[in-house]
Amino acid sequence: MMNRPAWLIVLLYAAFSTLWLVAFGYLISLTFDDPVLRGRASLIKELILVAVSVGLLYLLLKLQRDPTVITGIADASTDTPHFQLIRLMPMCAALALVAPLAGFGIVKLHGPQVERDAYADLQTIVDFKAGQIELWLAERRGDAEALMVSQGLVEGVARLRQRGDEHLRERIRKRLDAVRKAYSYESVLLFDAEGQPLLMRGEQNKLSEITKALLPIALQAKQLQSTDLFLDEHGKARLDIVVPLAPVTSKDPIAVVVLRANLEQFLIPLIEKWPGSSPSAETLLIHRQGETITYLNNLRHLTSSEPRHHSLAADQDLSAATAGRETAPGMMQETDYRGAPVLVAYRPVAGTSWRVLTKIDRDDILAPLWTLVFWVSLVIFFAIAAVSLAVLLLWRQQRRAHQLAMLVRTAEQDRLLKYFYELPFIGMAITSPDTKRWLRFNDRLCEILGYSREELAVKNWVEVTHPEDIGKDIVEFERIM
Repeated sequence: MMNRPAWLIVLLYAAFSTLWLVAFGYLISLTFDDPVLRGRASLIKELILVAVSVGLLYLLLKLQRDPTVITGIADASTDTPHFQLIRLMPMCAALALVAPLAGFGIVKLHGPQVERDAYADLQTIVDFKAGQIELWLAERRGDAEALMVSQGLVEGVARLRQRGDEHLRERIRKRLDAVRKAYSYESVLLFDAEGQPLLMRGEQNKLSEITKALLPIALQAKQLQSTDLFLDEHGKARLDIVVPLAPVTSKDPIAVVVLRANLEQFLIPLIEKWPGSSPSAETLLIHRQGETITYLNNLRHLTSSEPRHHSLAADQDLSAATAGRETAPGMMQETDYRGAPVLVAYRPVAGTSWRVLTKIDRDDILAPLWTLVFWVSLVIFFAIAAVSLAVLLLWRQQRRAHQLAMLVRTAEQDRLLKYFYELPFIGMAITSPDTKRWLRFNDRLCEILGYSREELAVKNWVEVTHPEDIGKDIVEFERIM
């Protein structure tokens, strides 16, 4: 009888271990790219397999030493049918703990490493984005410097102011158009030394007060002047560069050129583009002034019905508030404007008051880990279900076999008892201890007492006892009971 359970456990272990190695190995290859994390996950896989192997080995040895681990019905008797199930409950509970313990171990072991890798990626991205912005600003300054030393343009503007030649005006207009198109400026504006407009190419937008204030400064200092990155009255991101034009023969500027860049044409898309696929990752260019956070680009996670905010109170976005206060690069875990916990890396942009902030939801970072935990738990669940089902079937099979053995034993006892009852020289009977009626008797007893079977079946032994013997018999009967 015990060979079949042993083989069943061996086959079950072979199926479970094969499924475990293949399924868990496939999940690890899909979830982790880092060889270190993949190695640690493989170690956890092997440790769990060892734990299950030890449990199954213990169960097999227990079966060999004590068959009642499964068939305990024989020792528990038929009036306690749930005795053995109660004994098996601790084992089932221990198996049920394997899945949550495995998930807990995976999260505790790999969670910090996953976060460290995420911080490293965020820091790389924020450095890359800040470098791109700084490079773009340096290129715009180079455009302005090239324009400032263009003596052909300076002399043409000087002659235009003296003679007002329309042909010369057209040549200067084409030159400014070429500059605007070559460097993707929204508009190029030419003003004289008194601040009066001479030519305007591109979109005709009103100068901001900040830019107007830079015009006399550029003329007086004879140097380039640039606004910081700013939002105009329409909420559009802009950059204005004021270029003084001074002839070689006269060091005093005769005019200024304002180069206006629309940051939404190139810089904002460059900032917002995330190098990868993530439903929560976001790059923001932020500036803190007092208790207000200003965003140069739109907030990604606002719904379509909400306005595209460019400013929020500092307490509404703790991540931006903290990053806007710092003057050095850094990383942190904080809450963003949605109230979601995020991992953040930030860095100031050189030459500006703005800071690049990259962030990603912590749940997004841990999602692959939770996916691994889910599938591992699912595999463990099905493995435990298979083990439990096999144990239950084995228990039922052993219980059925025991019941059959009991029936065979009872039948044999009944056969022997019947044979014994049918002996012709002894009167025998079985009586009820409560009613004292005859439950079973042989023909010889009927002959001795002088009753037929039908008559004796409705009487008890008190009724057929001599009155003088009843008292003594009852005393003896009670003493036996």
